[in-house]
Formats: sequence, C-alpha cells, structure tokens
Amino acid sequence: MSLTRKGSKTFKKAIDKFKKG
Repeated sequence: MSLTRKGSKTFKKAIDKFKKG
C-alpha cells in the first residue's frame, strides 16, 4: 500500500465527502 500524493489527495477527498455526507 503506497501512499502517494495522488492517493493522499483522493483519500482526503473521500473523507471530506464522507464527512459532508
């Protein structure tokens, strides 16, 4: 599991979306 800048961005986006609902 490599945490690249792209992956981190996608992860953050998913978390933000989840938080917003």
